[in-house]
Amino acid sequence: MDTEHQTLERLWSGIDNMKERTTRLEEQMKTVYNSVDRIEKKLDKLIDQANDQDVEIGSNKIQIGNGERFFWLILSSAIGLGIYWIKSGV
Repeated sequence: MDTEHQTLERLWSGIDNMKERTTRLEEQMKTVYNSVDRIEKKLDKLIDQANDQDVEIGSNKIQIGNGERFFWLILSSAIGLGIYWIKSGV
């Protein structure tokens, strides 16, 4: 009976030890999941910022394109006006 009691005590001790390890593992897993969640949120924020910058770059290209067109319009008008004055003898 005494050996059975000792065997049961060792069994219960092993089970308690496994419960503690399981609890620690669960806490570690929760910490890892929280870290991954924070990283995912930061990545989502970075992706949104990159998309916003793409829109800004696109609008800047449009503005530069319009400015370039205006420059060439003025330049070609000035050249045409110069040639007109030369031909008309002014």
